Amino acid sequence: MKFLNSVILLCIIICITSCRLIRNSFTKVKKYSADKPFVYKSNLTIKNASKTDKERIGDLSNYLDDSLKVRSVQSFLLWHKIKNPPIFDSLNISKSIQFVRSYLNSLGYFHATDTFSVKEESYKDQQRRIITIEVSPGKSFKIDSVAFNIKDSGLNRLIQTDKANTLLNIGKPYSKNIIAAELDRIIQYARNNGYYNMSKDILLAEVDTTNISLLQTSIDPFEQLKKIKEAEEKQRSNPTIHITIQQRERINALKLKPYINGNVYFYPETKLSEQPDSLIQINFKQKTIVANGIYMIDKLGLFNKKIFNRYCYVRPNRLYKDPSFNRTLNTYNQMGTWQQIDFRIVPYVDSS
Repeated sequence: MKFLNSVILLCIIICITSCRLIRNSFTKVKKYSADKPFVYKSNLTIKNASKTDKERIGDLSNYLDDSLKVRSVQSFLLWHKIKNPPIFDSLNISKSIQFVRSYLNSLGYFHATDTFSVKEESYKDQQRRIITIEVSPGKSFKIDSVAFNIKDSGLNRLIQTDKANTLLNIGKPYSKNIIAAELDRIIQYARNNGYYNMSKDILLAEVDTTNISLLQTSIDPFEQLKKIKEAEEKQRSNPTIHITIQQRERINALKLKPYINGNVYFYPETKLSEQPDSLIQINFKQKTIVANGIYMIDKLGLFNKKIFNRYCYVRPNRLYKDPSFNRTLNTYNQMGTWQQIDFRIVPYVDSS
């Protein structure tokens, strides 16, 4: 029995010591520089993180710099082939770490730490380098408070009416994506309520990790020091962030005005060779009145005017709304009556 155990132990030792030889035998490296070290393998892993954080962060290897990426192709069963491995340069490790840090910052992991090691390995005339990078993301910042600082009174009132639908919920993990989604939500809501010129160049989001309570002046300096200490301890154990959605400076006043639909003109007999921009500048004498503020410009009377009243969801003298405009275009596109549907929106300020 002892002899059998010894044989088994010997087999295990042989297997462990031969793993490197087996791996080298099954991995063929082609088109490498024999006089220079090259990247044979790169490992980028997350440590000291919960399962939730790991799932949220995802695969960090996507953020490795190309100079550290080794593309291994399986050629047959256990055999792998590496072709044109990148030349090793320690500076490229710093690039990858910076990419990873930027990505983690975008997810609210502002206190991430990292370590790396480079293992040298020789096989025949190959100078292989195995890079291992370990990242500890730390705790992600969560949204602590949200404020809106919109100087234009009309736009501010509109945004406040829909504030309950904000995506910036207290206690939710911070990320650049959620900030972008919130700005898109506000912009779309404004465009659905007359703000035709509303776009991303009007609003911005400002983030602040400073505890707001520290900004409140205190007569007692010892009380202020106590607050600072408490805030620092809270930020270490439960880091939070304050977000302010605000209006940019020096915005064109016309971009901050709600628009009312004017007249709607249909040109159903337009040829493909005719340019819409030139057509709308012509003062056609013959206009068929479809409905109040809706007109059909035609010559031969090939189309029934009822279809331009029934399926036109952009109604004159009402607030401009993106959904109504898009629904109108989609409806006429689906009819199949025309080869092509084109449109022009001409904003103007009524001086009357």
